[in-house]
Amino acid sequence: MNYSGIHKYLNIDKRIKDIKKRIDYSRMEFEAQSYHGRTDFDYLGIFLRGFRVDTEVCNFVDSITLRKRSIQKYKRKKYYFNKFITTLDQHTYESLQRRYGNFWNLEHAQELGHDLKVLDEIMEIEEAIHHEFDTDPLPEHEKAMVGVELNDLKPDTLEDSFNTMLEKLGVNNDVTS
Repeated sequence: MNYSGIHKYLNIDKRIKDIKKRIDYSRMEFEAQSYHGRTDFDYLGIFLRGFRVDTEVCNFVDSITLRKRSIQKYKRKKYYFNKFITTLDQHTYESLQRRYGNFWNLEHAQELGHDLKVLDEIMEIEEAIHHEFDTDPLPEHEKAMVGVELNDLKPDTLEDSFNTMLEKLGVNNDVTS
């Protein structure tokens, strides 16, 4: 964790607000799409393609669920960080706000004792959040890649896809007739 972590924690409210905007935009985009079939083509010829309820709805619900979980994590981080901030004196907090609050600039980073204390607390909060939400810590640049798996189910692979999904969920799908 570097000094940008202080900036991120001082701006958690903005991150929560951005995620809520993305949820609203995703809902609007999902509801605005056409649910009717359309004509499409490829090198094999022209064919009709319909709205894939199974993939589109699952992907939409998964993305909303993932974003809501992120909001829960940020709210917990904010809770823990605010508890810590109350232990700092007013001058130290104002100094952090001035240097890390609105605009992040590496020139503002300093090896001050209270900065290191804040970074240590942020590391503790991150570890607590990972245990509380049962997640593995991921670097920030990898979080976007985790996202939602996009399914492209075709009629011939639909049964295989459902079997794979049931396997991942740990559901026994052995049917003996």
